[in-house]
Amino acid sequence: MNPIDYRILSDRKARVPMGNTLNDNRTTFIRGRWARRLTAIALVALATTLIGGGPAQAATTILAAPNPFDGVTPDFSIFGLQFTQAWQKLLGGAWGIGFVFTAFSAIRATVALARAKKGGYGVQVAEQTEDAKWAGIAFGALSMLGVIVGGVIAVFQ
Repeated sequence: MNPIDYRILSDRKARVPMGNTLNDNRTTFIRGRWARRLTAIALVALATTLIGGGPAQAATTILAAPNPFDGVTPDFSIFGLQFTQAWQKLLGGAWGIGFVFTAFSAIRATVALARAKKGGYGVQVAEQTEDAKWAGIAFGALSMLGVIVGGVIAVFQ
């Protein structure tokens, strides 16, 4: 018979039997998710080396494949001028709604923070300060969205 392992829980100071559970009866050679993943990667690398003539040959085969996106750039003009104007209006409208939403969120967080400070509620002050920070970050991110997207496109073009 398996002896029951009693472990003390730090929160409740209660004794709970931890033995004879379903997980204790598993017989797994490799335990842990990362250990299983690394083992699978090692086995695939070994099989590639043995079957394909080595990792160098596999790498040159992959690099020698032609890039189907070479010289292709996104272009909406194929759909016509009306489509381009329509999606630009929709994007501008969604961006404007985002500004309105973050502005109201910042106002609400600021009022709630002032109310919590006036009432002397320490826990609520911390929570409302966090809400006000996130509202400011969201507003700043929306303000810089055009610059961020333009920079990403310039880098990867």
